[in-house]
Amino acid sequence: MKKIKVAIIGAGRMGKFHLETLKDMKNIELVAILTTPKGLENRKKLKNKYKIKNDYENIDEMLSNTNIDAAFIQPSVQNVYPIAKKLLNNKINCLIEKPPALDIKKVLELERLSKKNKLVSVVGFQRRFYSNLQLIKKYQKQLGTLYSISVEAPESFDVIKDKKKFIKPVLKKWFYSNGIHMIDLMLFFANSKIKKIYKITRKINEKLCNNSFNAIIKFEKNLIAQYISNWKSPGSWSIKLYYTNGQVLISPIEKTKIIFPKNKVIEIKNSKIDKRYKPGLFLQNHYFLEACFRKKVLNVNAGTLKDAYKAMKLINFFEK
Repeated sequence: MKKIKVAIIGAGRMGKFHLETLKDMKNIELVAILTTPKGLENRKKLKNKYKIKNDYENIDEMLSNTNIDAAFIQPSVQNVYPIAKKLLNNKINCLIEKPPALDIKKVLELERLSKKNKLVSVVGFQRRFYSNLQLIKKYQKQLGTLYSISVEAPESFDVIKDKKKFIKPVLKKWFYSNGIHMIDLMLFFANSKIKKIYKITRKINEKLCNNSFNAIIKFEKNLIAQYISNWKSPGSWSIKLYYTNGQVLISPIEKTKIIFPKNKVIEIKNSKIDKRYKPGLFLQNHYFLEACFRKKVLNVNAGTLKDAYKAMKLINFFEK
């Protein structure tokens, strides 16, 4: 079987997490790693550790000298869009870490390019692939109809700012950069169109952007969601799913408890794969590469550029 030629863009934490999964996958060949000149030392270390054929600090040089079928894109947030655009223009399948852009219109541009060139493009919403969330489906018949969702997504924004890691335009769009994960999960579980939103958005001792989001969202299918995200009150993310015959408690996101009537409780443990790698990442990457082999997205759980657009559109509404 022909091997998929893979490039890694970026050598930060996510790049390392991706490489850990890729080293154990069959029918792929790690042909290139690209970073900025500042990432030289880390790039060389990863090149040697994972036996990557070539390393570059110029994207045009990489494209001119190496044949690439698929790329994993996870540079600094502000660099994701221009790199993704160039790779899609060069007919390379892309797994794009979130957010794919800091401007919602640019996400549509990436989607247009992907469709035009008949490419597989997946956004890194790997939480969709957490084993404890995937296994909820097994109990859906017993649980009945989903009628209410409650999401809590606190952030430690002051801690993020103090790290001096992110530039001001990224901090101003922090909801895109990190909070988008929980927005995507809410939309993933709801799986229906939004009909109406009631929201209160505030700034609590913050100049850069809004940092308190409270909303009631009415979806089709008689489904109501409550979304709360306060960035001055640290804590773990959590989701509650209310069904007609039971409740699912996901808190923290890596743990799931299913509660049925008469105190029947089922706890879903993480799979061996999610314990070995960053949760959700191996399965997400496996499906992306399988889709590259077959030249189509095989798994409905995979987050697409269209999904990213929907999440960002909701975030835009919250930020107004």
